[in-house]
Amino acid sequence: MDPDDPVGALLALPMERLIAYDAEIHLTAEQEEIKRAALTPIPAPCCSDRSAYTCCCQCNLGRAWWGLSKVLITEHGQTAAEVQANVERWIDNVRPQGFAGDSCYTGRCSTAARHDGCSGMNPNRIVS
Repeated sequence: MDPDDPVGALLALPMERLIAYDAEIHLTAEQEEIKRAALTPIPAPCCSDRSAYTCCCQCNLGRAWWGLSKVLITEHGQTAAEVQANVERWIDNVRPQGFAGDSCYTGRCSTAARHDGCSGMNPNRIVS
């Protein structure tokens, strides 16, 4: 990990911490618009017919990238383009071989994200 890359350190945080950011950080309307602009172009890894902004459910995988986007916006002042690039980078780090985009529809909600799942639905019981 590069000490001169605080975003790199953030991307390496455990999913539990990113999910906590989602619950803890409340965005202003302007910040929410940055989040929307950043995540809408990204297909949700677990349900690629939806965007990362809308996802089909509130799974732990979605909560994690929502939390990541919130901290990038509020603590790092990132633009929509920067948030999009870093969320895509995080998704690639979670599962370098990529996601099928259908885990929500094929019974893999309780499968770890690194195995092409959603890492569960309960933020207090993350499947890793």
